[in-house]
Amino acid sequence: MDNVILTYENIELYKSEIDILCNDYISELNDENMIYKSTVFSGMLNHIYNNKLKFIIPDTYNNNYALLDDIFHNVYIYLCSKYNICPSIIQFCVLCHIDRTTIAYIHKGVYSDGSKVKKITFDTIEKWYSTCESMLLSKAQNENSIGSIFALKANYKYRDNDSVQLLQIDTSNIPDASAIMEKYRDVKKPELIEFNDN
Repeated sequence: MDNVILTYENIELYKSEIDILCNDYISELNDENMIYKSTVFSGMLNHIYNNKLKFIIPDTYNNNYALLDDIFHNVYIYLCSKYNICPSIIQFCVLCHIDRTTIAYIHKGVYSDGSKVKKITFDTIEKWYSTCESMLLSKAQNENSIGSIFALKANYKYRDNDSVQLLQIDTSNIPDASAIMEKYRDVKKPELIEFNDN
Protein backbone atom coordinates (compact mmCIF):
# COMPACT_ATOMS: atom_id res chain seq x y z
CA MET A 1 0.00 0.00 0.00
CA ASP A 2 1.20 3.51 -0.79
CA ASN A 3 2.48 5.67 2.04
CA VAL A 4 1.22 9.24 2.26
CA ILE A 5 4.28 11.44 2.54
CA LEU A 6 2.40 14.71 2.92
CA THR A 7 -1.11 16.09 3.11
CA TYR A 8 -2.26 19.60 2.28
CA GLU A 9 -5.94 20.45 2.65
CA ASN A 10 -7.68 17.63 0.74
CA ILE A 11 -4.63 16.67 -1.32
CA GLU A 12 -2.47 13.70 -0.40
CA LEU A 13 0.91 12.99 -1.95
CA TYR A 14 2.10 9.41 -2.10
CA LYS A 15 5.69 8.23 -2.29
CA SER A 16 4.76 6.05 -5.25
CA GLU A 17 3.53 9.12 -7.17
CA ILE A 18 6.96 10.72 -6.77
CA ASP A 19 8.65 7.49 -7.84
CA ILE A 20 6.40 7.22 -10.94
CA LEU A 21 7.23 10.83 -11.94
CA CYS A 22 10.94 10.09 -11.47
CA ASN A 23 10.74 6.94 -13.57
CA ASP A 24 8.82 8.79 -16.31
CA TYR A 25 11.50 11.48 -16.43
CA ILE A 26 14.42 9.03 -16.34
CA SER A 27 12.87 6.89 -19.10
CA GLU A 28 13.10 9.91 -21.44
CA LEU A 29 16.86 10.29 -20.92
CA ASN A 30 19.36 8.98 -23.49
CA ASP A 31 21.26 7.36 -20.65
CA GLU A 32 19.59 6.56 -17.32
CA ASN A 33 22.85 7.22 -15.46
CA MET A 34 22.61 10.89 -16.42
CA ILE A 35 20.16 11.33 -13.52
CA TYR A 36 23.16 11.37 -11.17
CA LYS A 37 24.30 14.65 -12.76
CA SER A 38 22.98 17.63 -10.82
CA THR A 39 21.63 19.52 -13.85
CA VAL A 40 19.65 16.50 -15.03
CA PHE A 41 18.46 15.93 -11.45
CA SER A 42 17.27 19.57 -11.34
CA GLY A 43 15.30 18.90 -14.52
CA MET A 44 13.60 15.99 -12.77
CA LEU A 45 12.72 18.26 -9.83
CA ASN A 46 11.10 20.69 -12.26
CA HIS A 47 9.18 17.77 -13.81
CA ILE A 48 7.87 16.84 -10.35
CA TYR A 49 6.86 20.43 -9.65
CA ASN A 50 5.02 20.81 -12.95
CA ASN A 51 3.16 17.51 -12.63
CA LYS A 52 2.38 17.44 -8.92
CA LEU A 53 3.74 20.07 -6.53
CA LYS A 54 2.34 23.14 -8.28
CA PHE A 55 -1.14 21.82 -7.44
CA ILE A 56 -0.18 21.51 -3.76
CA ILE A 57 2.02 24.52 -2.96
CA PRO A 58 0.02 27.67 -2.17
CA ASP A 59 0.73 31.17 -3.50
CA THR A 60 4.43 31.92 -2.97
CA TYR A 61 3.60 35.21 -1.26
CA ASN A 62 1.73 33.38 1.49
CA ASN A 63 3.98 30.39 2.04
CA ASN A 64 2.96 27.59 4.34
CA TYR A 65 6.35 26.73 5.84
CA ALA A 66 5.03 23.61 7.57
CA LEU A 67 4.01 22.28 4.15
CA LEU A 68 7.34 23.32 2.62
CA ASP A 69 9.11 21.56 5.50
CA ASP A 70 7.22 18.35 4.69
CA ILE A 71 8.21 18.69 1.03
CA PHE A 72 11.83 19.38 2.01
CA HIS A 73 12.15 16.28 4.19
CA ASN A 74 9.74 13.84 2.56
CA VAL A 75 10.30 14.65 -1.11
CA TYR A 76 13.49 16.63 -1.67
CA ILE A 77 15.80 14.91 0.83
CA TYR A 78 14.33 11.55 -0.16
CA LEU A 79 15.23 12.23 -3.82
CA CYS A 80 18.68 13.64 -3.01
CA SER A 81 19.50 10.53 -1.00
CA LYS A 82 18.10 8.19 -3.65
CA TYR A 83 20.14 9.78 -6.47
CA ASN A 84 23.26 10.64 -4.42
CA ILE A 85 22.89 14.40 -4.91
CA CYS A 86 23.92 16.86 -2.19
CA PRO A 87 20.93 19.00 -1.27
CA SER A 88 21.05 22.77 -1.43
CA ILE A 89 18.62 25.49 -0.43
CA ILE A 90 18.79 26.98 -3.93
CA GLN A 91 17.86 23.67 -5.57
CA PHE A 92 15.02 23.15 -3.08
CA CYS A 93 13.70 26.62 -3.96
CA VAL A 94 13.75 25.56 -7.63
CA LEU A 95 11.76 22.42 -6.76
CA CYS A 96 9.08 24.44 -4.98
CA HIS A 97 9.29 27.56 -7.16
CA ILE A 98 9.82 29.74 -4.11
CA ASP A 99 12.00 32.84 -3.89
CA ARG A 100 15.45 31.94 -2.57
CA THR A 101 16.08 35.53 -1.46
CA THR A 102 13.12 35.32 0.88
CA ILE A 103 14.53 32.10 2.35
CA ALA A 104 17.95 33.78 2.78
CA TYR A 105 16.32 36.71 4.61
CA ILE A 106 14.37 34.34 6.86
CA HIS A 107 17.62 32.54 7.68
CA LYS A 108 18.99 35.91 8.88
CA GLY A 109 15.90 36.40 11.08
CA VAL A 110 14.28 39.29 9.22
CA TYR A 111 12.20 39.75 6.09
CA SER A 112 13.32 42.13 3.33
CA ASP A 113 11.00 44.81 4.77
CA GLY A 114 12.84 44.60 8.12
CA SER A 115 10.06 42.84 10.02
CA LYS A 116 11.10 40.05 12.34
CA VAL A 117 10.62 36.41 11.34
CA LYS A 118 8.53 34.18 13.63
CA LYS A 119 10.69 31.77 15.63
CA ILE A 120 8.91 28.69 14.26
CA THR A 121 9.58 29.82 10.67
CA PHE A 122 13.22 30.66 11.45
CA ASP A 123 13.70 27.26 13.12
CA THR A 124 12.23 25.49 10.07
CA ILE A 125 14.59 27.24 7.67
CA GLU A 126 17.54 26.71 10.03
CA LYS A 127 16.81 22.95 9.95
CA TRP A 128 16.96 23.02 6.14
CA TYR A 129 20.36 24.72 6.17
CA SER A 130 21.63 22.30 8.85
CA THR A 131 20.44 19.27 6.87
CA CYS A 132 22.13 20.52 3.69
CA GLU A 133 25.34 21.26 5.59
CA SER A 134 25.29 17.86 7.31
CA MET A 135 24.83 15.97 4.04
CA LEU A 136 27.58 17.99 2.34
CA LEU A 137 29.94 17.32 5.23
CA SER A 138 29.10 13.62 5.13
CA LYS A 139 29.84 13.49 1.39
CA ALA A 140 33.10 15.39 1.86
CA GLN A 141 34.23 13.06 4.65
CA ASN A 142 33.03 9.74 3.26
CA GLU A 143 33.66 10.27 -0.45
CA ASN A 144 36.42 12.90 -0.34
CA SER A 145 34.22 14.95 -2.68
CA ILE A 146 36.08 18.07 -3.85
CA GLY A 147 32.78 19.70 -4.90
CA SER A 148 31.34 19.15 -1.43
CA ILE A 149 34.46 20.55 0.22
CA PHE A 150 34.25 23.64 -1.99
CA ALA A 151 30.52 24.07 -1.22
CA LEU A 152 31.21 23.80 2.53
CA LYS A 153 33.83 26.55 2.25
CA ALA A 154 31.69 28.80 0.06
CA ASN A 155 28.36 28.39 1.85
CA TYR A 156 29.15 27.41 5.42
CA LYS A 157 32.48 29.17 6.09
CA TYR A 158 34.52 25.98 6.47
CA ARG A 159 38.28 26.42 6.02
CA ASP A 160 41.36 24.32 5.79
CA ASN A 161 43.45 24.09 8.93
CA ASP A 162 45.39 27.30 9.21
CA SER A 163 49.13 26.78 9.28
CA VAL A 164 51.06 28.86 11.77
CA GLN A 165 54.28 30.38 10.57
CA LEU A 166 56.85 31.38 13.15
CA LEU A 167 58.74 34.52 12.24
CA GLN A 168 62.29 35.13 13.38
CA ILE A 169 62.32 38.44 15.27
CA ASP A 170 65.51 40.42 15.83
CA THR A 171 65.43 41.38 19.52
CA SER A 172 68.83 43.09 19.60
CA ASN A 173 67.35 46.58 19.06
CA ILE A 174 64.59 46.30 21.68
CA PRO A 175 65.40 48.59 24.66
CA ASP A 176 65.34 47.21 28.18
CA ALA A 177 63.10 48.56 30.96
CA SER A 178 65.68 51.03 32.36
CA ALA A 179 66.22 52.60 28.91
CA ILE A 180 62.46 53.09 28.50
CA MET A 181 62.18 54.66 31.99
CA GLU A 182 65.04 57.03 31.22
CA LYS A 183 63.44 58.06 27.91
CA TYR A 184 60.14 59.02 29.56
CA ARG A 185 61.60 60.35 32.88
CA ASP A 186 60.43 63.97 32.33
CA VAL A 187 56.89 63.10 31.14
CA LYS A 188 54.26 64.11 33.72
CA LYS A 189 51.41 61.84 34.66
CA PRO A 190 48.03 63.10 33.51
CA GLU A 191 45.76 64.33 36.30
CA LEU A 192 42.94 62.05 37.33
CA ILE A 193 39.52 63.30 36.27
CA GLU A 194 36.72 62.72 38.73
CA PHE A 195 33.21 62.27 37.42
CA ASN A 196 30.13 63.39 39.24
CA ASP A 197 27.66 60.53 39.77
CA ASN A 198 24.67 62.88 40.00
